[in-house]
Amino acid sequence: MSKTRKLRKAKPHTHPNRASSPNYLWVVGAVSTVVVLFALVLLSQPDSTVPPDFEPQVVGAPSLRVLSDEVVDHGDVVVNRFVETEFIVQNVGDEILHILDTPYIEVVEGCCPSQMTVDDRALSPGEIATIRTRFTMHPGMDGPHNFRVHIRTTDPEQPEKELTILSNWIS
Repeated sequence: MSKTRKLRKAKPHTHPNRASSPNYLWVVGAVSTVVVLFALVLLSQPDSTVPPDFEPQVVGAPSLRVLSDEVVDHGDVVVNRFVETEFIVQNVGDEILHILDTPYIEVVEGCCPSQMTVDDRALSPGEIATIRTRFTMHPGMDGPHNFRVHIRTTDPEQPEKELTILSNWIS
């Protein structure tokens, strides 16, 4: 007796909750649309630290410009109170300006300088950054304080910029 086998055509394997499901396709399409819209919104946002009317003042190099006062005098300050100092700087050149390390404070008079922070150490043309510090003095540390802030950059005309913080601490 010969047995003949009937060959059946194999059906493609599909999971009932995956690609054949209209809900699955809808979710994939919706997520893809949201991702694309989010990316478009991010790409269309202007760089908020570059003024819209920026035109480089220096061509062929980065250039540091201090937009705020270069000397900040806090005057008389009662000990145990905090003071904050901010310096606003801008790259007015047409190449990227790098702040080479965290700006540091040199004590000219007084004691106990704090640390400086900087928003961004690589400034594109026109970009603005804030350099700041917050500090206080305690009893026994009163009297005049004179701090010189050193900012080292890749500005070829002015590789180091010095700014000043003054204060007189009273009890």
